[in-house]
Amino acid sequence: MDVIVDEPTTVSVAAIPQGPSAGWANPTRAIQVKAEDFEPFGNKYKAVLTISKEDAPSLATIAESPDNNKLENMILFVGAENTDVISLDNITVTGKEVEIEVINDPEGAATLPSTFEDDTRQGWKWSGDSGVKTALTIEEANGSKALSWEFGYPEVKPADNWASAPRLDFWSEDVKRGDNEYVAFDLYLDPTRASEGGMSIHLVFQPESLGFWQQSSETFNIDLTALDSVEKTADGLYHYEAKIDVTNLENVKSDTALRNMLLIFADDDSDFAGRMFVDNVRFDKASGSETDEDDGETPTKPGTDEDDGETPTKPDTGKDDGETPAKPGIDDDNTPADPVGGNDGSEDLKPKPVKNSDKAGEKLPNTATNSFNTLLFGGIVLLLGAGTYFYVRRKYNLEQE
Repeated sequence: MDVIVDEPTTVSVAAIPQGPSAGWANPTRAIQVKAEDFEPFGNKYKAVLTISKEDAPSLATIAESPDNNKLENMILFVGAENTDVISLDNITVTGKEVEIEVINDPEGAATLPSTFEDDTRQGWKWSGDSGVKTALTIEEANGSKALSWEFGYPEVKPADNWASAPRLDFWSEDVKRGDNEYVAFDLYLDPTRASEGGMSIHLVFQPESLGFWQQSSETFNIDLTALDSVEKTADGLYHYEAKIDVTNLENVKSDTALRNMLLIFADDDSDFAGRMFVDNVRFDKASGSETDEDDGETPTKPGTDEDDGETPTKPDTGKDDGETPAKPGIDDDNTPADPVGGNDGSEDLKPKPVKNSDKAGEKLPNTATNSFNTLLFGGIVLLLGAGTYFYVRRKYNLEQE
């Protein structure tokens, strides 16, 4: 760090770096710069002060941690002689960068749909040019096993937003579109930071016969500023049902060998950091495309015919304009036919009418009833009785007078 003062003097600094792998650990000693270490710096003086891992043991603890080597904050104890005003600038952490081995869960056999229920990655891995190559593990999400990884987009954005993007790669000789219209999957987010920008998910196939590049013109976009409106699972994950169209790949036929599939999670000026989960990766069709329904009408069952809502005939009985055919051996008088020889053909069996028999030229069903005749007769008897009662009563009253 640069130490800046008005006049050369003695300044001492002790450091306590902290992170997930190192909490509070006292420094071994404070490091000093003395008056002779300062050089003119404009109208002030500047000296460079260096603290090593021997001076602040937590530097080594954090840097060499195989689980989490993030330096999240640093506490500095500063003292100075003959002054109470100093400035610090250009504080940096340097050292030898050592790559920590990334341990992924077993790759397993390439399988599509990919459900990950066998505790393997089912063929998924990082693409060679992926901007993220953290551990790919199988974790639980929404009650199901899913492919998962942890990462964060950088604060300083590269010119190409794919440069920092996780790129998942799936290879299989059997990857073909068939008659499907989408690549679909469940995506879950468990962010530790997500309040700005978004991410766009791109789909790419690399068929050898088509120049190793076929990219869908459609993307699945996530707005991180609208997470409050996103469905949340019982385990607290944000859930998206992602679908990306594959029918816009004009040169890709149903039987084109696609070789491998890339899912690219590009940074759209976001501050996302956290864990992501992908599950149920599959080819899919548009909703309802696998049914035989027509405008909501119920399709006919195999072996039956349907005609404008009329009752279908049974096999080998025929159909007569919506009327249900009579059962064999029963005539229109409900008299059983000869069970052995049948009738002599002089009388045709007449079908009984059903609901849709009110068409022109057809006989209407016999719906006559005696109820109205009975009511009329009862009414006449009631009137006669009432008339007789009043007549007798009046005659009796006259005789009494």
